[in-house]
Amino acid sequence: MRETLIKKVKTLGIFSVILIHNTCRTLLGDEEDENSLLDTVMKAGDGIRIISASIGIKVELRDFLVGEYQFDYKKPITTLISCCIFNDPISSKIKDIHGSFIANVYTITQHVVLANIVLQFLLKISDSREVSGKRKDKIKLERENAEEFINHFILLFIDLKEQFKVNYPDMYNNLVNLEQYVEQDKVSKLHYKNIYGVLNGFMEGVYVDLSEIYERQKRAQSLLVELKRCKPGKQEWMDYERIGIQILEFLFLPRFKIIIKQSRTENGDTRRDAVISNNQTMGFWGMINSEFDSKHIICEFKNYATNVNGDQLNQLRMYLLKPTIGRFGLLFLRNKPTKRLLQARKRIYEESKILILIIDDELAEKMINYRVYTEYPEEILEELKNDFELSY
Repeated sequence: MRETLIKKVKTLGIFSVILIHNTCRTLLGDEEDENSLLDTVMKAGDGIRIISASIGIKVELRDFLVGEYQFDYKKPITTLISCCIFNDPISSKIKDIHGSFIANVYTITQHVVLANIVLQFLLKISDSREVSGKRKDKIKLERENAEEFINHFILLFIDLKEQFKVNYPDMYNNLVNLEQYVEQDKVSKLHYKNIYGVLNGFMEGVYVDLSEIYERQKRAQSLLVELKRCKPGKQEWMDYERIGIQILEFLFLPRFKIIIKQSRTENGDTRRDAVISNNQTMGFWGMINSEFDSKHIICEFKNYATNVNGDQLNQLRMYLLKPTIGRFGLLFLRNKPTKRLLQARKRIYEESKILILIIDDELAEKMINYRVYTEYPEEILEELKNDFELSY
């Protein structure tokens, strides 16, 4: 659990820098394709919102851009540093809920990524062949603020030296190597390359493989496009079932070994759509196994254009009465459940202690996004279970 939290917080730190950095580049009209930069900004924003919610904090992205420091895209490095340090709305909220250690993980990650970008900027402008005389005058303040940040960065890490020694032993030696530049009380272009080299050791310590997240984003986008194209109604029920099973596979493989697909008759009402063999003993699925004897999770897909009624819910109930299955199932449908359907579910629970969680398109999309950014879409199922229990 703690390792999962640390990974989420590290990813938050990386995305916070990506959000500001690429917002500046977009507004400046950077040489890269503007649509690509905007896409990066949007994905970073989505990541921040979803991961923040998953660790119990609410973040408004505008707080990064509107706060103590006025956002100025014409000064991209100064703005990047200032927005991440002074406007950052995340660190204090993490500290309030999860304590100083986890908040420091966020700060360390954010500052390492930020220092990496700042040092790349300093290395670039230190090469007089790449910067004209007129432009040097314009970026003088940027360079001074960049060097001031690097000093701040080193001093911050020295202040956290003991935490590094205990929790980041592989990074501790890199920290000792940085101290010499503060002792000399200066950071000049003679030190840029040396500090950048030392920084690479820190990058390995805070590294989160964003390429995996970006790959999941592509798959998620493809699934969501297919889901939205599939029209509710009998005519496309087979497409909805196919897409639904693909969504299950995206959400829960390889955590579960296999999603067992079932054949169905033409009217779509006589067979189980999908079965997940529940081999989990820990976390949400372990809890479901323990509470509901759920050796298998039955999943049903109803592509109804009209409201799903209690009869369809009872069909799932019949499967879940079998002692070899368990008393927990998932019902996927296109629209939000009606009050009558929720009442029918409550009766089923009262009579048989069977819990059926109902997932409409909006919740399916939310689970897909949680799979992308947190790897744990069952967090949404746990919320639904809690909501049911508290409103029972």
